[in-house]
Amino acid sequence: MRILVSTPWFEPATLAGGPVRSIANMIRELAGMFDFYIFCDSKDVDGRQLVVSETDRWLEYSKDSHVFYSCKKTIKKFKVSIRNLAPDCIYIVGVFSLRFTLWPLLFCSGKRVILSPRGMLHPPALEQKWFKKKIYLAVLKPILKWRRVAFHATDAAEAEYIRSYAGVKSKVFVVPNFPGMLELMPAHKESGKLKLITVALIGPMKNHHLVLKALRQCKEEIEYIICGPVYVREYWQNCEELISQLPPNIKVNYVGSVPNEQVRYLLRDAHVFICPSKSENYGHAIVEALSAGKPVIISHNTPWHLLKEQRSGLNSDLNEASLANAISFFAAMDNTVYSDWVNGAGDYVKRHVNMDSIRKGYNNMFSSDI
Repeated sequence: MRILVSTPWFEPATLAGGPVRSIANMIRELAGMFDFYIFCDSKDVDGRQLVVSETDRWLEYSKDSHVFYSCKKTIKKFKVSIRNLAPDCIYIVGVFSLRFTLWPLLFCSGKRVILSPRGMLHPPALEQKWFKKKIYLAVLKPILKWRRVAFHATDAAEAEYIRSYAGVKSKVFVVPNFPGMLELMPAHKESGKLKLITVALIGPMKNHHLVLKALRQCKEEIEYIICGPVYVREYWQNCEELISQLPPNIKVNYVGSVPNEQVRYLLRDAHVFICPSKSENYGHAIVEALSAGKPVIISHNTPWHLLKEQRSGLNSDLNEASLANAISFFAAMDNTVYSDWVNGAGDYVKRHVNMDSIRKGYNNMFSSDI
């Protein structure tokens, strides 16, 4: 079965975050089941040209997949690019794109069309540039009905957001993302000391600013590693100002953008992963941290709940006091207590992530009549 995946960004793009990793993981895990053709931009989110061998032609990505890095931005070139594919299914990633959402809907033929919003219909995400998005979604809605589009939600909450927009009778497949799983990597822990890490795009949605404010209230000896590309320059400048004002017991180390295969080395030496996102459709970095045995401090706005009850982390309210209390909670632990939470984090992922079940879900989504 041939599947056209239309997405604004794909590897080696780094600034688009989770969706890029979701697609790469999906192709890896479904190898041998489907033939994937990924149609994407030749530039990253910030407009920088991707370092690829060629643009505007199909290149082999893996045994069962090809990728097309589109440089030409006309409808005619778009039609030429996908003319001979004749896909059995069109899988559109994201909502707010002319070339990669609207054009496939209007100019691609396919038996099935599936739209994966990737959290873009979550209320916190819609608050940004809300007026333009409201107009765009009003234009998009009749097109979706005309093409009889089905939807892919990664959890039940997203499915409800989709139905609130597209209608309660909309066909929605609820299938989790494929995570990247790591081996358990416990780190020695001393009471009164803590090494935190955040792996995420640096922008308002990920709430680095709130973490830095909360750290001002912590009396323990804390090292905070920030890993990820700067997505919003002004936001990072505000973070840098906060960093300069932190007390001597707090050390912050910004390591920049790190390739995915090197993230494991940063996680290995860390004690706790922290990322109190305003909204998180899935959170690949959260799952990877848990699989590595790193308890997490995250918000309530993710699919990952009841962490404290399962000794795998804390869901924090989005205010300084709550976040500071969560950080101090882990900082106070000695190695014996902390080791229990390391095992709890690893067990949490084993209970909540079933790779065989996810594969069956994708097979059903791509193969079912809509």
